[in-house]
Amino acid sequence: MRVLVTGGTGLIGSAIVENLIAHQHQVFALARSQASQTLLSDLGATPIMGDITDPAAWAGNLPAIDAIIHTACTFGDDMAETDRILLDHLIPAARQMPGRVRFIYTGGTWLFPQTKPDEAINESAAFDPLPDFAWMCAGIDRVLGNDGIDGIIIHPACVYGTGRHGHYGMLSRDI
Repeated sequence: MRVLVTGGTGLIGSAIVENLIAHQHQVFALARSQASQTLLSDLGATPIMGDITDPAAWAGNLPAIDAIIHTACTFGDDMAETDRILLDHLIPAARQMPGRVRFIYTGGTWLFPQTKPDEAINESAAFDPLPDFAWMCAGIDRVLGNDGIDGIIIHPACVYGTGRHGHYGMLSRDI
């Protein structure tokens, strides 16, 4: 399978890139810097130079792919607009591929309502996002609502990074 990953050098994206390569998939990953390009090449991915803030510069020139896994974000006040513009370019690019593209969009646990201790929740719960993450709902609707792609949504929980990343993420570990 030929897969494009946005955010391929980030905490979640790099784990996805490594796993895809380990399972013999051909991975293309967006690289916005020379350092990212080198890291992705070292992992075995084919870097595509570009930035999610300027998809017009690269989204129309993608190689043939079977899937997109979108894990990138700016973590800034501009994220809603950046994601909207990115999807404005990435979804049409996916629809132009020779075969039907699976489009995996990462949401997050911050979209779900707060729970009480010992209360279980699953992905069938209605969204009640924290204000800083409410913009993701529009992206989810676009990916799931587009009949020209196979939209899939995954909500990663809080993650803890190890390995070449060192020890980081929202969670810490007592060592």
